Amino acid sequence: MTTTNNKFDKTYIKLKLKEFYRIYQFHTVIKLEAKRTFLIFS
Repeated sequence: MTTTNNKFDKTYIKLKLKEFYRIYQFHTVIKLEAKRTFLIFS
């Protein structure tokens, strides 16, 4: 039971990290786009 639980934890952490990374990338892209737009309009 301990081993399966451990495996589950690892999988869960991996999924959470992937999710976090995707959100982080998304925000970075938006920031870059905003900067570019700001430079065009200023």
